[in-house]
Order: sequence, then structure tokens, then C-alpha cells
Amino acid sequence: MPAFDVLKNGDFRTLWTVKAVNEVSRRMELLTLGYLVLRMTDSPFQVGLIAVFLNLPRPFFSLFAGLVADRLDRRRVLIGVHAIYSVISTVLLLLLVMGAVEPWHVFIAIFLQGSAKALDDPSRRTAIFDLAGRERLASAMSLETINNNSGKIAGPLIGGVLIASTGFVGSYAAILALDAVSLLMISRLKLPHRPLGEGTPVQVWRSLREGLGHSMSNRMVLGVLSMSLIMNSLVFPIQYFIPVIASDLLMVGPTLGG
Repeated sequence: MPAFDVLKNGDFRTLWTVKAVNEVSRRMELLTLGYLVLRMTDSPFQVGLIAVFLNLPRPFFSLFAGLVADRLDRRRVLIGVHAIYSVISTVLLLLLVMGAVEPWHVFIAIFLQGSAKALDDPSRRTAIFDLAGRERLASAMSLETINNNSGKIAGPLIGGVLIASTGFVGSYAAILALDAVSLLMISRLKLPHRPLGEGTPVQVWRSLREGLGHSMSNRMVLGVLSMSLIMNSLVFPIQYFIPVIASDLLMVGPTLGG
């Protein structure tokens, strides 16, 4: 199929597969941490803090993430991001094994995850453009959307089954295994050489001001940003409360909750 011709590129397949594996891992993690915090605190409010700490760094880091993707080696940025994911998963797994995990450990971990995610998205999407080119970019982004939606379905399903059958340790062991696979695969990625962006701190701030100014003055861009803000603020946060809804309202366990 012409729409999938971009998958003939081996490095694009690698990048796409890494995203698929990582999306499942992150969705498993959100469900696992939600149930874990609910188990430790019996507090829907503290479960909601997962969403707060995950998204808190994004407004700040997202301003600079695009500049980082342009001015640094994208492959190294992606390797660094996936290394952070793996380290965080390792630490949380060790805390779970030792029975020493506390809610504040979860909040710190999820804050670091959110910071890494803010760098992950623009760097990966720039790499997609590098590999797919302008003529196949629409197909590549469609495949990216498939990854996102598939991960939202598969991650909680797998996570729920693992929590019910193996507990939090088993679920996090699987998350760490997926993160390790992602890190190994991304380390083998080869991107075409592109000149890196340059600029003094003054030029960087000027780029930020110009980008924000254009966004505020262009009605179409402003409309898209406003709709995105509304959806992310009022609709999508329900996913973080799946453990609460499943346990307290539907009276079902993690398997059906996932």
C-alpha cells in the first residue's frame, strides 16, 4: 500500500517500532502507578497528582524542546530520553521489590518522565521528517497516530492483567523490559546528516518570541492551540482516574479496569 511505503525505510521502521513499544510501556506505567498510589493512599486526589506532576514540566520544557531538537544531535537526544525512562523504571522497580516505595517517589518519577517526554516528542517528530521527507510526511504521521491510539488500548490492557496476576512488581518488571528494548533499538538508529541549528542565547530567545508572536497573531494556529488546551485540560485527564473509576464506581479489579 502506498500509504505504508515509508515503512520500507529500515531506520524509519526502527523509530516507529520504538515509539510503539514505548507508548505501550508508558500507558502501562500510568495505570500501574495510578493503582499503586490508590493502594497506598486511598485518595483520588493523590491519584490526580500523577497528572499534575506528569504535565507540570511540559509548558516550560516544550518552549525549548523544539530548539533542542534543532540545535542538538537528535539521535543523542532520543537515546538520552530513553535512558532516562529506563533509569526511572529501574529505580521504581527496586523500590517496589524492597517494599520501600512511597507516593512522593512516584511523584518525583512521574515529573522526570514528563520532563523527558517534553524532549522526546519534538525530537522524534523531527527525526520522522528527516527519515520520511516532505513527500511521505503525511503517511509517517498517520503511522505515528496509529502508534498513539494502539498504545492507549494495549498498554492499560496489558498493565491491568499483569497487576492482577503478578502484582506491581511484575507489572513494573515488564515496563522495564520494554524500556530496555526501546533503548537498545534507539541506540541502533541512524539518521541522515543534517546541519544543526546554531544561535546565541539572544537569537534563541528571539526565536521563541517570534514563534509565540506568530501563534498569537494567527487565528488558525491560535484556534488549534486553544482547542488542544481545552481537550488536554478538561477531557484527557480522565485517563489518569481509571483506577479510581474502576475500583470505587465500577467495583472491578485491574484486569477489567485496564
